[in-house]
Amino acid sequence: MTSKLTAGQYGFLIDEIKDARVRQLRGNSHLEAWDIRRHLIRVFGFGGFDIETKALDLVKEIESPPGSIKYSNGGTNNKTVWTVVYRAEIRLVIKAPDGTVLTVLEDGAAGDAQNQPSLGDAHDQAMKTALSQGLKRCAVNLGDQFGLSLYNGGGTQRVVIGSLVHPPQPDGPATTALPADDAPVLPEPEPGPAPEDQVAPEPEAQPAEKVDRTQHRTMHALWRELGYDGDANRDKRLKATATILGVPEVSSSAELTKKQAQTVITALRNRRDQLARTGGVKAE
Repeated sequence: MTSKLTAGQYGFLIDEIKDARVRQLRGNSHLEAWDIRRHLIRVFGFGGFDIETKALDLVKEIESPPGSIKYSNGGTNNKTVWTVVYRAEIRLVIKAPDGTVLTVLEDGAAGDAQNQPSLGDAHDQAMKTALSQGLKRCAVNLGDQFGLSLYNGGGTQRVVIGSLVHPPQPDGPATTALPADDAPVLPEPEPGPAPEDQVAPEPEAQPAEKVDRTQHRTMHALWRELGYDGDANRDKRLKATATILGVPEVSSSAELTKKQAQTVITALRNRRDQLARTGGVKAE
């Protein structure tokens, strides 16, 4: 493959990766999958590569009912959550500008989504993670610009530096030896379990939105049509509201949520329309 690269492609691939491209996750250095795709386009051009999914398999789907998970803060899940794991096998095909296949790279990876409140979202996240990780494992064979140096202790110092097989150099004869000052070889980072504080926290209950002025005006207009106009009928209006909502009492319309207000409005409109159709007496 290397001898068929242009001098520009070769020069970019053996260059040192920029620190700004490297992200940190749980103490490990990595590249984002979208950045891998961006640099595949930059180096090989639009249509200069193919990404194929050879396999995508569901490994595990775990349902955790309410109360079955204990969080580090002492709480527990108050609703069912899902953990899903997928395994993906990816093929990355690199092509020359004329469409000739230069190399075919294959690898696989697993991806998960932990403790998600939506089963659909859990599947979606786990699949995307497995596919992205598989692509990154394929692309790392293209050298330092695609994250190879990060396996050497998370550093950005070049580990490839050059290749004995490369396109003709415009400024002199081909290199016949590799540099002797390679970067020191450090252990590859080991993936570890997610820290407790990385586990998806139980979603906090959000306060319900209160009835707004538009809903207030709509409700009062309907009350007037039904004969509940003015402060003198306030108690009757609140009693009717409680009846519609099926609650013991409502002390003030300001206590209503938007959802409750919409329920009352719908009921009032239905009553108004029924009275209009039947010519009946307005309800007290």
